Amino acid sequence: MSKRLEILSPNMFATFCIVVLEESERRGDVIEDDELYDLALGLSGENYLQAEAFCERFRGFIEMTFRPEAKKYVSNESGKMMFHPALFEAAACARTRKNGRFPERPFFKHVTELAAGKYSDFTFDL
Repeated sequence: MSKRLEILSPNMFATFCIVVLEESERRGDVIEDDELYDLALGLSGENYLQAEAFCERFRGFIEMTFRPEAKKYVSNESGKMMFHPALFEAAACARTRKNGRFPERPFFKHVTELAAGKYSDFTFDL
């Protein structure tokens, strides 16, 4: 990949992530790349660049959730993995490197700002 990824709607991106994660959980395995792309293509209305952005940003989102900085934005206390909405929004909108990856420090700075501002009332309480 030689360009930065298209910015996505945070709500559409969160929906895509949830669908992919729930389907993976239902299967007990990850969704293959071609099927991931087909899901993204359907959600994007056959927009190939947007479908690519959904897939790459999803991969980046998953990668970021394993970073130590993400610990306070991910919960597994209820037995089901839950993510802070700031993670979804940052992954949908954050600037990427030309290789499609998120630079960690700016990504988590954006997550922290979103969590403290727009999502300041969010809790993982069920």
